[in-house]
Amino acid sequence: MYNLGVKIERDKQTKTSPKEIRVATYRKGQEPRKEIAMNTTMNEKAFASIATYFFIDHIKQQIRGTEYNFKMAGNPSKPQYLALMAAKELHANYTFVSISTKKKVEKQTYAGLNLKLIAKYVAVKGTDIQKAEYKHMTDNHTAYPTVKSWFLGEFKGISVSKAEREIQKATLAEKKANIHKVVKVAAAKNSDNSTLVLAGKAVNE
Repeated sequence: MYNLGVKIERDKQTKTSPKEIRVATYRKGQEPRKEIAMNTTMNEKAFASIATYFFIDHIKQQIRGTEYNFKMAGNPSKPQYLALMAAKELHANYTFVSISTKKKVEKQTYAGLNLKLIAKYVAVKGTDIQKAEYKHMTDNHTAYPTVKSWFLGEFKGISVSKAEREIQKATLAEKKANIHKVVKVAAAKNSDNSTLVLAGKAVNE
């Protein structure tokens, strides 16, 4: 049997602030027990890792994290497991809440968005003011992130696929309009020529 005693020591530098050190005494003929600090060290690492994998919402009393980190926390060999257990130990009454990652949605929505696409869309769908603002940015070599932010703010709810469809639709409409103009001009010329021919015949007669 080991008996735990308490030894009081003072800090060597300040000679104040007494601290307790638990020491093990042992009976005659027995080896002293070695202090095992493994669990303490593991707990310190676990508590320190909480913020790496989870977010504590004290207002809503929730332990929030991504679906991936909660999934990894199901495996005792993963660091997420220790972090979640430490968080639960600190906040036993808090509930677990899985949150989605918005960055993935944004990347999927705007993948393929570039200055060329923005320029085409503004040209066919922008107002005179929007076209003037875009021209001002291009003339001043404005950085792409700023142009992108302006574009998404001006055309709310836009997506790359929607922009491409509207550009294609506007391009086809413009081509049709140009064809109609050519046909109309040609028809007018033919009509004028016919009139001249008829007028010439009338004079000759």
